[in-house]
Amino acid sequence: MDGRTTRALALALAVSAAARVAQAEPARMVAVVLVADDGEAELAERVEGQTSDLELALVIERRAAGAVGSGPELSEAAGIASRHRARVVVWFARDASSWLVHVAEPAEDREFVRRVAARGDLASSATAEGVALVVRGSLRALAAGGTIGVAGPSPRDQRRAFAALGWRGVTEGGPAIHHGVAARAGYGFGRWHTDLATTFYPRVALSSENTTIDLERWSFAAGFGVELGAAPAADDVGWRAGFAIDAGATRFSRVTTSAGELLSPTPPETTWSPTAAARARVARRVSGRLWLELAAGVEFLLRAPEFGVSNGGTFVIHTRLRPVEPFGVLGLVIDFG
Repeated sequence: MDGRTTRALALALAVSAAARVAQAEPARMVAVVLVADDGEAELAERVEGQTSDLELALVIERRAAGAVGSGPELSEAAGIASRHRARVVVWFARDASSWLVHVAEPAEDREFVRRVAARGDLASSATAEGVALVVRGSLRALAAGGTIGVAGPSPRDQRRAFAALGWRGVTEGGPAIHHGVAARAGYGFGRWHTDLATTFYPRVALSSENTTIDLERWSFAAGFGVELGAAPAADDVGWRAGFAIDAGATRFSRVTTSAGELLSPTPPETTWSPTAAARARVARRVSGRLWLELAAGVEFLLRAPEFGVSNGGTFVIHTRLRPVEPFGVLGLVIDFG
């Protein structure tokens, strides 16, 4: 065997050995930890210490300072993971008394969230160690081939039905506030939701010096909205907020119950007006799937009705409803999962 053949054989054996080593030692899992300030950087250092014995590569990435107390959407986390060729993205959020630890596996559309209560205060060593242990447990499970699905589906995949019942008041140009009973039912998918709503406003008297008209209204609408902040079905979330727009119609029924000597009641009449509305909402979890919700907004009557009486064949306007009506809603919402 000449020297050239020997060198070729040695090279082939070296390549084969390297391939066997590569197969025997799979690439380590990469995890990105996002930090936005020194407090979160301290948590990342603790995570490094707690995971030093695991088969993974930890990358710490600094976020903008304005991101303190918040975190990326799962879609944003997917972009971060892709940039670092990472399987996992970790970030932190805080409130007055605890840390929220987010461990996401974007490729699987999965996110695990765990609340860690402060032990003393948020900056204490014991609190940081508790956060690091939560991250270690999640990364260790993933490195061993497990999943983090025990926390439920990711916000992108969440589906839920919901229903609401409560009080609604509107300032319409007649009485100071027309009170009604509002009901709403809908379906949510991630941060988005659609719903159908109806409100019944019992009859009220619109009185002037010599005329009284009783007015009843019933509204129907379809809405589309978005949740802001934390995902609406996350178990660790105590507050949620959102914004929605509605389109529908309102039915006005009026009856003149009294009129002066020179005035003649017009026949009872039912009038319809197309409507559009915008509303902002904030809700506080009462218990489990039950929420107390407060909403405020404006409703637009695209054909605001006028009510009146007859005076010698001439129509005399008694009440003209406003085309723009502020309203408020207070009610209970239950999520059905």
